[in-house]
Amino acid sequence: MYRYLWDGDIILHKRDYAEANRPNTVVTEAGEVTLDRPEPVENLITWVYDSDSYVPTAKIVGDRHYSIISDYIGRPVQAYDDNGNIVWQADYDIYGNLHNLHGSRQFIPFRQLGQYEDEETGLYYNRFRYYDPKIGNYISQDPIRLAGNNPTLYGYVGDLNKWADVFGLDFKTVDFSGHPDLYQGPGKNTVKIKLTGDRSSDFTRAYKEAGITKADATGYTWHHVADFDPKTGESTMQLIKTSTHEANLPHKGSAGQFADYFGVQYDSFEAKMKSFEQGWRKEPKRQAKKITCKK
Repeated sequence: MYRYLWDGDIILHKRDYAEANRPNTVVTEAGEVTLDRPEPVENLITWVYDSDSYVPTAKIVGDRHYSIISDYIGRPVQAYDDNGNIVWQADYDIYGNLHNLHGSRQFIPFRQLGQYEDEETGLYYNRFRYYDPKIGNYISQDPIRLAGNNPTLYGYVGDLNKWADVFGLDFKTVDFSGHPDLYQGPGKNTVKIKLTGDRSSDFTRAYKEAGITKADATGYTWHHVADFDPKTGESTMQLIKTSTHEANLPHKGSAGQFADYFGVQYDSFEAKMKSFEQGWRKEPKRQAKKITCKK
């Protein structure tokens, strides 16, 4: 038996135990459905991630700790034990297949950012659907259909060297987790905010959450990661070099997801009002039109 504990879109724990030790489901006299004994907690694995991202940084098994090193787009490439010995290493081909593998394949089951390999099928679980690394495509159609900007419906991202599809929804989303061009100064380079419907206000919130000012990050800009949660209004923001951000345009981030969800244009008064109506920002003021008199 395998059990998994998720925190939103990331897996925190995995454990397994023999089928014979599985508790029985019983119904009490009060009609409550419960178990006749607690489930065993054996072979517990805990995963640790980089702050506010989907990049795994450590694996904990009992009293053993392993550090995970990832490349610039968040794919694990090495793992080390407490003594600094390498215990796992791999390279990737253009479709995300492992090559030059050192160690057990399933010791690190994470693959391309947002993907978790299913040991039995060899497919990569990508949140909303499964990805086949042998063909470089998903095995099912995009659940959001053409809204994912991918006319093939089965396709992965357009450029594996730059882009990642964390949830299996968007054809061209960008996540800079682990990228060398992320801001490295004081404060944070990755934060979560509630979207305001306006990029300028989003940036102001992001700087505040990061504990820095705009002047501290000259040459950098905030990137909206495509993980907008319409229930909470939250999205991840990454502070990346402006040149790197522009080199990956056009792309779809959480600002675009917000706009699609509410049917508005981001940065418009209508978008700001949608955020206000959800309780994510103060009421916006509509700019008065400037009227000039002609004599």
